[in-house]
This record gives sequence, structure tokens and C-alpha cells, in this order.
Amino acid sequence: MSTSNNDGATTPFWLSALGIWLVLATAMLIAGFDRVTALDLNDSDDYMRLVQVERWLESAAWNDLTEPRMMPPQGVTLHWSRLPDLPIAAVISVAGLWTDRDDAAAAALLVVPTIYLLVFLLLISWIAARTFGPRTAPLAALLAAFAIPATGQFMPGRIDHHGLQVLLALVMLAGVLRIYAGSRRQWPVIIGIAAAVSLAIGVESLPQVAAAYAALALGWVLGRDGMLRHTVIMAVTTAAATALILLFAVPRNAYYAAACDSLSLAYGTAVALVAAGILALWIMDRWLGGTLMRLVASGLVLIIVAAVTLVAYPGCLEGPYTALPDDVKSQWLETIAEARGAFSVLADDPLGFILYFALPLIGLAVAVRGFITRREEAHWLPLAVFLITSLAVALLQIRGGNVANAIAIIAALPFYYAIQQWVSARARILPLLTSVLAMLLVSPTVIYALGQLAKGQAADEPAPMACAVPESLEKLKSLEQGIVMAPPNLGPVLLRHTDHAVIGANYHRNPDGIRHAIRFFTAESDEDARQILAETRADYIAFCSTPQPYGPHGVKTEGTLSYRLNNGDVPAWLTRDSEAMTAPGTVLVFRSLTTIGN
Repeated sequence: MSTSNNDGATTPFWLSALGIWLVLATAMLIAGFDRVTALDLNDSDDYMRLVQVERWLESAAWNDLTEPRMMPPQGVTLHWSRLPDLPIAAVISVAGLWTDRDDAAAAALLVVPTIYLLVFLLLISWIAARTFGPRTAPLAALLAAFAIPATGQFMPGRIDHHGLQVLLALVMLAGVLRIYAGSRRQWPVIIGIAAAVSLAIGVESLPQVAAAYAALALGWVLGRDGMLRHTVIMAVTTAAATALILLFAVPRNAYYAAACDSLSLAYGTAVALVAAGILALWIMDRWLGGTLMRLVASGLVLIIVAAVTLVAYPGCLEGPYTALPDDVKSQWLETIAEARGAFSVLADDPLGFILYFALPLIGLAVAVRGFITRREEAHWLPLAVFLITSLAVALLQIRGGNVANAIAIIAALPFYYAIQQWVSARARILPLLTSVLAMLLVSPTVIYALGQLAKGQAADEPAPMACAVPESLEKLKSLEQGIVMAPPNLGPVLLRHTDHAVIGANYHRNPDGIRHAIRFFTAESDEDARQILAETRADYIAFCSTPQPYGPHGVKTEGTLSYRLNNGDVPAWLTRDSEAMTAPGTVLVFRSLTTIGN
């Protein structure tokens, strides 16, 4: 496949991206408008993001990420960043001049992801045009529209930070590809800023930042001119931007806290050490002749940085969940769908495995083959490095598939372009349309959809946020303000739609609340359940009525409290405040008669 940037096409790259965005965004907005405007969201993280933004707009400081209504009275400080709140807050502030709180929130839920989707398609099209030629830009945008693990992060209502991290990963990839193509020196600065911002938004982006460093360092190891200088500029920019973000993002009393699950002094130290190590390589470059010596020197710098960081902050050796108790890990963390590993998905849901991993695997195969057979084309190495890194993350936790699929759109483009060209050359009727349809038929999303249709989609499982709509919470909202014991997934919903506090919400800095909620709803004796209520001082119990006796994480045991309550067996120490248990998806509300204050 030609990699020329001038292969006869005259249509600007952005035109196809804009056209596909108009169609895709319109379809998404039509499909999701009623649900989103009712503030009925698919993910509890989106509710929590909305809670954080609105609290900031009301009174909270920029660097105050504490949610006082979660696990009162001490509250819980989230590991999130304020940076993703900026565009959401901007839309809410502007819309709030003409409308009420809920409508302003709905405007942000519709506008922000839709703008991100446009940026996503523009980035994909631009990278494709610059890497493989302008003719591939429309194909790249079309392929992106069907890469659901990536594009799904820009659905209406999706305001959590994952979409931003996909965009920043693409910016870093674009910068590295342009450097390999011999572009100007502003790209190392852009990559450095993107790396710092991405780390500030969430340290789960560390592998993508590492991929950018690794791709540039490998270019130097393999003898590419000027690559080490670009790496130095990127490293110094990342360190400076990280220090600036830390200065304003972290409260003064937490400057020296070594948080392992968010940007903190621990990661700031690592970034600074990386910059110092790369500067040292730059100084010694004249004495590091040959690939082997450069590779050894790079390895030594990496070992020294890791060793010094882990000696200074040993608690981070086990990762961001190091402080999470084992029982909470097994009963909560390991049940989260997006935290599952690839082999678990393959065993339980082969079609889901295809959806998340087929495109990255195709892209990796194309990149490796290109690097082996067409090494003169510089883009194959960075594409392979980024894909190997993101795929490694996805193998551990499926959420890594979001970034892996976004990068794979570029890497797999020659494969799909070849299919399109082959079919187009042989099609007798509507060759362009026929070739595009043939290409889409082998896209993972279409294969997944056809597979689901073939096997039939069982609908006996309740949606995870089945009772998240505000209308289902009217009874709870009418009760005097208090503390609610609810399944962790429902916690953020209650924080947004009611004035109550909650015990459990599904965030790893709330291990006690998660443990209390799981123990309460799965309790098999009244004594255990009442003791938990007394410890937490909860006034109300709330959970979704479902066709099955579900606890907070799929528990169906008949002896559990959730089973009994769902079937009308209310113990004497509770009174039912909700209406009769009829349709699935309603919220069952019970008042405690034994806690302090009742």
C-alpha cells in the first residue's frame, strides 16, 4: 500500500470525517436523546462525574475532589482529576443561564461527547492521511465509526474521562508518527504536554505514555537521526507540565502524599527521573556507538528510574489498588466487567472477545509484517510499539481495549484498504459501495452484531442501571435527608438525584462502604444485617427490584436479605416506604427502625 501523501486525492481529510460525524452523531443523538435528557445514564461513573462537576460549580475548590456524602461523616476523596470537568462545567454554566439544573446537565451530556466524537474522527482521518495517503482518510473515518470499543466512549451521556484518554493517546501517536516522518520539533512538545495531561486525568494512561517514550527511544537505538533530541524535548516538557499540574491540582496538605492511584509526587518523581535519565543519555551519546550499547544504556536508565522510584515509594509496587483489602478485591473489583482479563472474556463471551480484540490483533499483525517486509517505511515501528503496549493492558483489563481499538484503526488500515481495492476491481455493480460493504463485513463490530443476531440476545438479566431514572427515585427523594444503604453501583445515582448520603459507591477509595454494602445485601441473618446498619448509621435501604433476587453484584442466593426483601419478606426492624413491588426496574425503599436517630 502506498504511503505517499500525494496519491491523487484532492478531498481534504476533514471533509470525510465531518460527513461521517454528521451521520453518526445524528444517529447517536436520536437513539439516546430521550434517555439522556431524562438523566438516565448507562454508567455510574458518568453520574459521579456529574456530581463532581456540579459540586465544583456550587462551592468546591478546584483541587477539592472529596465527596462528603459518600461514607459520611468523613467522606471519600476520589482519585479523579478536575481536568475532564472543564468542558462539562463550561456547557453547564452557559446552558444554566437559560434553563434549570437538570436541563443544563442534559445539555452537557449531549454536547460534550458529541464534540469529542468529532475530534476523534478528525484525528483518525488526519493520521491516516499523513501516514498512508489522503485516499485512506474516508476509509479510516468509516472504520472508526465501526470500532465500537473506541467510538462507544463518545456516546451521548458518556462524560467520564475514558474518551479524553483515547483522544490523548491518538495525539501522542500522531506526534510520534510525525517525528518518524521527519516533521518539525513542535511535536515533542505536543507529545510531552499530552502525556502530562493524560497522566493527570488518570494514571491508567501510563502505558500509552510509556509507548511514546519507547517508540522514540527505539528510534534512537536503531540509529535514526535526531531521535534522541526529540526524546529529550518530550521528556523535559512532560516533567515541566507534570510539575505545573501537580502544583495546582494537589491540595497543599497533600503535596508530599505518595498516592499510587492518581497523579502525585510518586509519579512526578518518576517523570522527573525519566527526564534526567534521557538527558544523561543525550550527554553520553557520543560515547554510545552502536545499537547494542544504546540498548544497554537505555535499559540501565529504565532500571535505575524504576528502582529509585520504588525504593522511594514501595507502596506503588503493587499498582493503584495496593491499599484495597483482599476481600473487597475478590467480592467487588474482580466482578467489574471492564476490569476482567482477555482470557476471562474469551471463555465467557467469545463474541465479546472478537469485538474488543480482533481489530487490535489485525492491526498488530499488519504492523509487524510491515516492519519486517517494508522497514524503510518508518511508521510501522511506532504503530507496533503502541499496539503491543495497549494490547498488553487490554489482556489484563478489557478497558484497555478502548485505546487499543483506536490505535488499531490506523494500523489495520492497509488490511481493510486492500480488501476494498480487491473487491472494487472485481465488482461489476456499484464497485465502490460493494467494496465498502465487503470491508465492513469483516469488521469486528459487524461480526459481533451478526453473531448476536444468530444466537439471539437473552434478556433475562436486568440492566446494571435499570432503576437509575429520576422518576423511579421519587419516593426516596421525598423522604427526610438521611444516609442510604444501597448497592455500590446505585450510589452515584442517588448522589446525583437525591440529597441523601450513601454508604457504598463503586470506587476503590471507598473500600469500607463497598464492604458494608456487600455484606448487608448478602447477609443471611437478621443479626448480621442489623449490626451493619448500626455501624454505618444508615437510615434507609434502597435497591432495584428485579425479576431475579439480585444482590449488589449478581448474588442470587435465596437466603440473602436482598432476596427476602425483593420477595416481600420484610423483617420487623424495617418498614417499607416504597410502593408495592411490581415492575422490574423500580427502586425498593425501606426505613430502618433500629438505627440511631430513628
